[in-house]
Amino acid sequence: MGLALALGPLGARADHGDATGVTEGTITLGLHVPFSGAGGIDAQATSRGADLYWRYLHEQLGVLIHGRRVHVVVENDSYTPSTAVQKCDQMTQSTFLLLGFVGTDQITACANYADPRGIPYLSPGVQESGLSDRTTFFALSATWEHQSPIIAQFVANVLVPNPGCCRTSGDVGGQDPPACRPLLTVPVLDVDIADPFCLETTGAATVGLVRPNTPNYDAPDDELRAALDAFGIGYRVYTVVKEGNSTEAQQVANRMQQDGVDVVVVLTPPVFSTTLAINTGGNGYFPRYLMYGMTSGYDRVLAQTCDQGQMHGASVFSPWPAWSAVAQGEFDPHLSAAIDAYASDIDEGSRDLLVALWGLMKNVHLLLEALGSHPARADLVALLDEGYSHSTGVYPDFAVDEANHFGVNAVHRLEASCEGEPQFHQADAFVTGYPPPEDA
Repeated sequence: MGLALALGPLGARADHGDATGVTEGTITLGLHVPFSGAGGIDAQATSRGADLYWRYLHEQLGVLIHGRRVHVVVENDSYTPSTAVQKCDQMTQSTFLLLGFVGTDQITACANYADPRGIPYLSPGVQESGLSDRTTFFALSATWEHQSPIIAQFVANVLVPNPGCCRTSGDVGGQDPPACRPLLTVPVLDVDIADPFCLETTGAATVGLVRPNTPNYDAPDDELRAALDAFGIGYRVYTVVKEGNSTEAQQVANRMQQDGVDVVVVLTPPVFSTTLAINTGGNGYFPRYLMYGMTSGYDRVLAQTCDQGQMHGASVFSPWPAWSAVAQGEFDPHLSAAIDAYASDIDEGSRDLLVALWGLMKNVHLLLEALGSHPARADLVALLDEGYSHSTGVYPDFAVDEANHFGVNAVHRLEASCEGEPQFHQADAFVTGYPPPEDA
């Protein structure tokens, strides 16, 4: 497989002025991520992951972008919008474009900063509200609003018709568990840590969304509610402060158990999601967990929630595929080759971040190739607004135009296993929905 796939329009474009971050031999990109705070991800793994694609491209394949090497500046936004804007302001003095990665409030803040200054800003999809009128922002993966109906379809057409096994009897209401009908595509564990998902009766379910209390999460909440209402599935919402804390995690775990929530959809930072799962398991309560696709460090979260199988069987609706599939050469053989070439730089605890960042940078590569040999910020925005598409083979296909800066409609579904090494397996690739089984 070639590294560049299905490019949009190629060739040099007119020089429209601002080419900050571009020299005769280099292009510099700016990436902000939270190394600290509730969304904190591993700094070393992120920095190495941000460079992995370009190192492999330049050093192993000998490929340059119109004669230039690409460098990435990575800054810690501390999971705080004001800090994110400060870091984006610093980076725009020396970088061609800005990249977000984790944290919707920080992504929104930097997109708002970049737009009036004409600075291209790209990130995986978060919410659409507050970003839909930003002329320089483009989402590289499906937004939460687009993921919401996919999640609802998965609950209604996959989970509800196929209740799993209860780990223990008397988890809710003192009732014995129903007969075990495993859903998982990976082997179900033994009785000590069995598939924890359990519906009292086939065809009934209550979904609980756990989300921060900031307005950026309102739209996906509304979309999920509407989609579940259409299926007649019960819905409850549990809001927490943005960072979350252990007291709130215990309170929410207790309330969800009392409310009889069967499926927990988390749209919270990794630290809080982990604490919540530990608390539900500590209560002897094992709902099925589903996650929107911007939870960072999937495998790291899972490693902390497998002692009782709290997240065994959880699904993440992800922009990028599972590490276990990529390591076997699926989706992009160049990534598995890069993993082998730079094995000493790979942090086993944050492997999935490498997949995420590889896909992010491959998107940028194809854009820079399409932009031509005289890149300018305004020309990149114009290129995308004219109507542009490409395929990375890693992230779902990207297609945008002036009327739609949220041009991705598919996700990967990764499924968690606590059997052996905790990890997410590839369940579905580039899926756009879950129709009823008889219509599939």
